Amino acid sequence: ENPHMIKISPDGQFWYVIFTNSSYLQKYRCSDDVLVAEVNLNNFLDWNTFIISDDGKRAYCVAWTSNGRIVSVDLEQMKYMKELFPFSFPHGIALNAANDTLYVTGQQSNYVFKVDTALASPASQTITLDGLPVNNNNSLNPHEILLSPNKQDFYITCQNSNDVRVLSIATQSVTNIIPVGTYPSEMAISISKNKLYVTCMSDVTSFPGYKGSVSEIDLSSFSEKRIQVGSEPHGIAVDENKNLVYVASRNTGSSGTPPHHSSVCNGRNGFVSFIDLGTFTLKPKRTEVSVEPYSVAVRK
Repeated sequence: ENPHMIKISPDGQFWYVIFTNSSYLQKYRCSDDVLVAEVNLNNFLDWNTFIISDDGKRAYCVAWTSNGRIVSVDLEQMKYMKELFPFSFPHGIALNAANDTLYVTGQQSNYVFKVDTALASPASQTITLDGLPVNNNNSLNPHEILLSPNKQDFYITCQNSNDVRVLSIATQSVTNIIPVGTYPSEMAISISKNKLYVTCMSDVTSFPGYKGSVSEIDLSSFSEKRIQVGSEPHGIAVDENKNLVYVASRNTGSSGTPPHHSSVCNGRNGFVSFIDLGTFTLKPKRTEVSVEPYSVAVRK
């Protein structure tokens, strides 16, 4: 089924998972990991990401294809509501502070889509991230998008330009560009430290002999530093209570960390690593998991 993203509900009671090779969004109870319900997303596949509204009542799911779509889901009834398409390779998705507007990255472009949560036509407007005309030919390739703690900006990982761009919601323009390692992918924020953490999955220059790094960005100054974490780090989450950052490393290549165990799945086992939130140093312990650990979420 290829589970691709996992998220915890705002009240911490449920976790949800979406799949690239299944048409379902599934809902599990956090207390005992029991499957509570699932909803068919109109028999469509290639679901990559989703966002949950602040009140926990709605989810907006994104299918990453050339004829991509966004689907809204009633999470209380676990009921498919509405869809809007086409979008050209949509991927990351975020809500504004009012929860009435969606911002969605165009994975093979230089822009983000701006979409009303009613999913009414016309489909959307586009906001370019480089001041140039709309380009659907592998330009900046914005991947993931995350709302800032003050809800005034979005942070966007751009995989072709190897940077994080800060998009002002008020002006609909980029106000800062922060260089990071190669192929920035997922992000997580520490509210207590006012830091943004970014996995850079294909970085082979920052730490010769290793593939991948994690950047720490100070959200006050936008200064950046990075450490080597695992092999092909992708999923990332912050645990403020335990003062940790969790990083899932895909470890698909033969030059990565040799796993101790084989898997019933095809491929090499991956790892979850732990970064000290206070010192931004790598903990010596890591946990081996099965093939392709891809997304991380933290229970409250």
